[in-house]
Amino acid sequence: NGLDSRRIEGAAAPWRQDPDALARWRESNLGDAGPVMIYIGRIQPENRLDLAIEGLAALRPSHPGARLVIIGAGAPEGDLRRLAAERGVSEQVIWVGERYDEAEIAPWMLSADVLVYPSNAGLSLIHGFNYGLPAIACAPRAAHNPEIWALDDGRNGRIAERADGTA
Repeated sequence: NGLDSRRIEGAAAPWRQDPDALARWRESNLGDAGPVMIYIGRIQPENRLDLAIEGLAALRPSHPGARLVIIGAGAPEGDLRRLAAERGVSEQVIWVGERYDEAEIAPWMLSADVLVYPSNAGLSLIHGFNYGLPAIACAPRAAHNPEIWALDDGRNGRIAERADGTA
């Protein structure tokens, strides 16, 4: 179980070499967004994407252009879409769907400001680091897979306390 960083670098290289093309892509797909949070992985209850949506809603007053990009699919998507609607952030959540082709993933990752993985983070954390993204995960570390130890709190991301008090 691992990632081929050469494939990631190969997919990112054309975008990094042509920042104007990436800016046009970002404008076309994200509009005047900022900051952009990205999640990539399966949509499953133990990953606690509800916390990412709640975080987006909390950011809305101070950062009305904030976006949450979700790359992945899973049964709880309907519940998460309803939660986004209830919190008034439906227009700020971009549901990309499942993507496995690194060439399709690259512009999304390169347009993001931070990777979010509230709970159960694994290889997706390392995937984000390969794109140079800092990461935000929720405490406790025990709620994640071993890859969480690559997140050095304060250096390449943050381990945040959960506002809802859950473990």
